[in-house]
Amino acid sequence: METQPFIRKTCKRYNVPGHTHELTFSYYRNQKFLLSDRTCQWLIESIQRAREKHHFSLWAFVFMPNHVHLLINPMDEEYNISNILKDIKTYTARKAVKYLKENKPSALSRLSTAQQYRKYRFWQKGGGYDRNIIKQNTLIESVKYIHNNPVRKALVDEPGKWYYSSYNCWMNGVDEPLRIDKETWSLFLYFNLLEYHPLRSLCSLSGCHPPAGGCHPPSGARGRNIKTEIILKAVREVGSLT
Repeated sequence: METQPFIRKTCKRYNVPGHTHELTFSYYRNQKFLLSDRTCQWLIESIQRAREKHHFSLWAFVFMPNHVHLLINPMDEEYNISNILKDIKTYTARKAVKYLKENKPSALSRLSTAQQYRKYRFWQKGGGYDRNIIKQNTLIESVKYIHNNPVRKALVDEPGKWYYSSYNCWMNGVDEPLRIDKETWSLFLYFNLLEYHPLRSLCSLSGCHPPAGGCHPPSGARGRNIKTEIILKAVREVGSLT
C-alpha cells in the first residue's frame, strides 16, 4: 500500500498596507485555558505590548474559552502579521508555563508535547486563520461575528454580558477589559471611500463640491467633525448588527 505524503497546513499571509486583518487562533489541543481570569490578563498584557511594539490598531476582540478573535489594522506601511502574532502568543505562553512550573507543576502535563525540542506548547500549532479586509461592509460584518461568538456558543444570551469582548467598548464607551482604537477607524473608512467611491461617498460626508480632479482630505474643524461622524456611524452600524 502506497504511503501518502505528510502535508502541513499553512496559513498564507498578505501584509498589505491599509488592510485590516481578522485573526483567529486556538489553544493547544483546543483546551479551555481562557476560562481563567489569570490567563485572560496575560493575554491582555500581551496584546497591549504587541500593539505598542508593532503599531497596530485594535478594533474588535473576543476571548473565547478555547480560542481568540482579533480584528487589527497595522498602521505602518511595512509590517508582518506573523511577527505580530508571534509576539502575542510568545509572551502569554511564557507567562503560563512559568506560572505552572512555580505553582502547579502537575498541570504542565496539559501542555506536554512529548517532544525534546519543545516540551510544552500553549497555543495550537499552525497559523490559525487570517483574513484581509478592505471593504467597509466586510469590516462591520467581522465585528458583528466577533461580538456574537459568545451568544452563538450559548455562553451568554446577549453579547454585552461577555466581559472579555470589545462589545461594551463600542456600545458603552468603556475601555475595559482592553482599550480599542476607535479613533483610527475613520482612517480605514476614509481610504475605503476614496478607493471605491472617491467623489460621491466622501463628499456626501464633507458637504463639498469636488473639482474634476477629485477631492482632498478635509482638514481643521471640518476634518475633525467628519472623523467624529464616521466613528458615530460605525458605532450605530456595529450596534444594529448585534
